[in-house]
Parts: sequence; C-alpha cells; structure tokens
Amino acid sequence: MVVGDHVARSGADAVAAAVELAEATGARVHGEILSCEVDFPTDHEQWVSYLPTSERLASMLMDTDTILFAGCSTNTTLTRHEEALVDPDTTCIHLSDDAWQVGKNQPADAAVIGDPGLVMQELTERVQGKLSDDVVGDRLETVADVKEMVESQMAGYGEAEGDDPRSSKAELVDAMERVAGDAAIVDEGVTSKYAMLTRWDFAPEQYISNKGGGLGYGLPAAVGAAVAEEQRDDPRDVVGFIGDGSYQYYPHSIYSAARYDLDLTVVISDNRNYRILKDNTLHLMGGEEDDYEFVGMDFEPAVDLVKNAESHGARAERVETPDGIEGALEDALTREGPDVLDVLVQD
Repeated sequence: MVVGDHVARSGADAVAAAVELAEATGARVHGEILSCEVDFPTDHEQWVSYLPTSERLASMLMDTDTILFAGCSTNTTLTRHEEALVDPDTTCIHLSDDAWQVGKNQPADAAVIGDPGLVMQELTERVQGKLSDDVVGDRLETVADVKEMVESQMAGYGEAEGDDPRSSKAELVDAMERVAGDAAIVDEGVTSKYAMLTRWDFAPEQYISNKGGGLGYGLPAAVGAAVAEEQRDDPRDVVGFIGDGSYQYYPHSIYSAARYDLDLTVVISDNRNYRILKDNTLHLMGGEEDDYEFVGMDFEPAVDLVKNAESHGARAERVETPDGIEGALEDALTREGPDVLDVLVQD
C-alpha cells in the first residue's frame, strides 16, 4: 500500500480504515513521495517508510506484484526520472476522491473514485475471510524483512558528523520531540524534513507540510495554523519548523503573528545556505560540490534572523549548540505570543 495525503484529508477515520485494510491483507505500507500529512501511523508494525524522492530507492521499494495507491497525488520524483518507477507488470489499484489523480502518474489496472476511507472500509470487508492466516503471516514476515533493510539504510540519517559544534538535524528533531511531542507541527524544514519524518511518530492531524518543491509556504502556513488552533476548544501549541532559506521568503509573516498576538513558536533549522538548491544542482548536473560556484546559495555574511524576527514584533533567540535547544524551546512554549528560535544546524 502507498498511502497519500487524500487519506488524511478524509479524516482520522480514513487513516484508521487504512490500518484495517493493511492488517487484513498483511500489506507493507509506505507514504507517497512528498507526503505532507499523517496518512498512516508510523509506529505501526506494517509501516515501513515514506517513499524517498530518489528514483533508485523509490523504484526499489515499489518493486512488487501488486500496489494499492490510496489517495495519492504527488507520488513521483522531484526531477524527471529516466525509468518507470513501477514495473509495467505490477498490478496497480488506484483509489481517490479526486478523479484527476487516478492514473495520473501511474497507469491504473483497476480504479475506484470515492472517499478513501469509505472505499478502504468496503475493501476490508471484501477481503476479510478470503486470506488465510498463513498467507497473512507470510506477508508480515516479508514486511518485517523489508522494514529491517530500510531501517538499516536510514540509520544515522541526519546525525552528527565530524566535530562541528552546531546541532545535527537529528539532535534538533529529537529535542523538539522531547519538549513539544504533542504540538501541531507545520513543516517546511526542506532538507531537515526527512530527519523529522523518520524520527518523530506523529498522530493523525498533528503534522502538515507542503506538497511541492516551492519555497516560502511554511511560515505563513504556521501563522494560519496558529489562528485556527486558537479556535479549538482545546488548543495545542503550534510549532513552525522552517528552513532558513524558506524563512526568508516571507519573514513579514511574523508581523501578522505579532499583530494578532498569536501563540506561535517558530524553530528555524539554520544551515545558512540553500542546501536543497545545491543538492538539486548535483542531482541534475552531476559532479561534486567543489566543481561548482553556487551563486546566491550561501548566506555570507549570515542573515541576522533574530533581529529580523524582532523587527516584526516577535521575541527571538539564536541557539548555537545542541544543549541549548530544549531550554529555549521550553521557554518559548510557556510564553504567549510569537517566538522565533534560530537554531544553527550542520549542513
């Protein structure tokens, strides 16, 4: 099963229906490429991973005899892929509430238009009793093997390298989870995104990000989330997780948060360059980083994001080492109004 964000957008019951279908069939489960919501519990034993944007890795994980694409819309690589991501002999079943998405990126052998949650409930009822416990058990063993392989390849992702005193992306994410584990997260960490997705088990409706490769969504979306959260009977803390490059697209969003006295904490994952643009350059053009003079991609001199945030009316603080993250975040969450933490991270 490859679950997409139209599952989450159909509600928590649709996420639960995906779990029931996976358990009834013994399927291994992945999130679509560029998943931006919680479409399946990531602490479930049949959850393996979000599909990566890498053509090689994505096609390897989708190398199977039958795939159910449930509620998918962005399940393709960021840049052009040279070979098919799914083998032509693979049976592909699509279900979505959006007819435009069915068969868009991958031809469908069978297709169903309808609410993803209701369709998966119906599918579960139809397959239950048709698969023996032995068949499901054998499939679950395969799931476990694939999961072990994926976890071994992902081990250490985003962790510290060398003697750089700045926080690793993994250290930043782990500290955030310890302090703000139940917060509503709006994510545009970009190159820090997968450290967050692979290390933090989010609940349904806890996490949201942007679907495309554009920059600048996260900060205004975090402001909007803070507006919405204030209207709930039991409002959660809202944390925006924003890359330093993304932050600079719409820094004046902070003024709106200050103007309306929104309770919002923004954590900037700050590696002081447009790392995603460098990575995409290497992917498209080949070669090594030293082969290029990246124009406009390094922030030298560094932009003072603390003063920028303060100029728009927020409280702001720079965090230069990993041991300062938890205390700074705890203080920010206890205060009302907007706070911005500029956390220096390894590139």
